[in-house]
Amino acid sequence: MRNVIFIIGLITIFLSCNQSTKESKLTSQDSTVKSANNDTVPAHSQDSLLAVYTIPAELKNAGQINPGDNISILTNFYPIGWSRNGAFAYMTKQDGEAADAFFFKFFIQDMATDKIIAKYEQTGNEGEAFDVKKIWEKNKDKFTSQLKAAGIIQQSNILIDHLPLKVADKTYSFPVKNEMLFSKDYELKMIASTTISMLSNDTGTKVLYKKRNDQYAGILSNKITGYIKSPFENRIALFFLQERRGYEGPPNVIELSLIGTSY
Repeated sequence: MRNVIFIIGLITIFLSCNQSTKESKLTSQDSTVKSANNDTVPAHSQDSLLAVYTIPAELKNAGQINPGDNISILTNFYPIGWSRNGAFAYMTKQDGEAADAFFFKFFIQDMATDKIIAKYEQTGNEGEAFDVKKIWEKNKDKFTSQLKAAGIIQQSNILIDHLPLKVADKTYSFPVKNEMLFSKDYELKMIASTTISMLSNDTGTKVLYKKRNDQYAGILSNKITGYIKSPFENRIALFFLQERRGYEGPPNVIELSLIGTSY
């Protein structure tokens, strides 16, 4: 009788190990899947594969360096969402300076490297009214494929938070240092170079952005107006606005770029 019990025990252990091995292989095989355009998507992005993306809402007044500015040509901002591994998707629209036209752009940006993963641009014909719904519907399949490939999960509650960034007992600030030049052509002081750093009471100083402008760039002022935080990891996208001199003088143009960093 003892021998029978012993044999049954061995069989039970063998079957249990075999099932565990099968589950392990299944998990390994499912670590990547194919997106709509046949790109390999990491397992942590699989929740985006079944996503249905809708037209993102504009984040009002996001493109203002100075609150209440109704003179400059602003950038309209339409946030879409983050991926679990640091990519952020958004759209922008800006009116033309000399012509009655618009410039629309769709971006997916890696906020770990600031590299643009995907981009689409459309320029409106002179006199053509901007219709974000029309542009979205026309390019919906393309946008959806790119968003899924990047693992983007759409969020409806995206806001720009004010600096400094505070996390537990840590505080992060982002000073902007500009070197100026005097343009004889425009008879104006302009920004020759910009350095943006992350300053922390815990980790010290880290340079995030450094750029030198030529004398014709026409950058008059700049400012970090806040940040957008990833809901999945300790990563943010800094909202960096630059005021560029208009083609024929005022109104000036407020240009937007995002700068990513972990903390």
